[in-house]
Parts: sequence; structure tokens; C-alpha cells
Amino acid sequence: MLKEPISSKDLIKYIHNLMEKGKKSRIKGWSMNDILKDVNDGWGYGARDFTYKYIKEDYCGIKENS
Repeated sequence: MLKEPISSKDLIKYIHNLMEKGKKSRIKGWSMNDILKDVNDGWGYGARDFTYKYIKEDYCGIKENS
């Protein structure tokens, strides 16, 4: 389990690698739930929270109504 500080740039690269791995898999897709679990298990809750917001807002373009 990774416990050292990680940059958001490194985390974003890791997220995209997981997405690409999912696209190349038998099911030809990725699940946000699977990515969040992987990030949480390896990097902790803070990275999981960042990943959720990144996928939702930056990757998918879903913004919260204020």
C-alpha cells in the first residue's frame, strides 16, 4: 500500500491507466466504482475523493448546480 505523498498529476495519470486497462479488458469498459476502490485501497480516502471529483467533473463534465 502506497503511503508516500502523491501529486495530482501522478494520480490523474494512474486514473487514466486504469481506464485504459478497463477498455482493453474483456468487458471493454471501466467502472468508476472499481477505480475508486483501487485508488482508496492503494492511496487512501483523500485520493479516492479527488478521483471521484476528477472523473465526475473533469472527465465526464458533470457539474453540481450551485
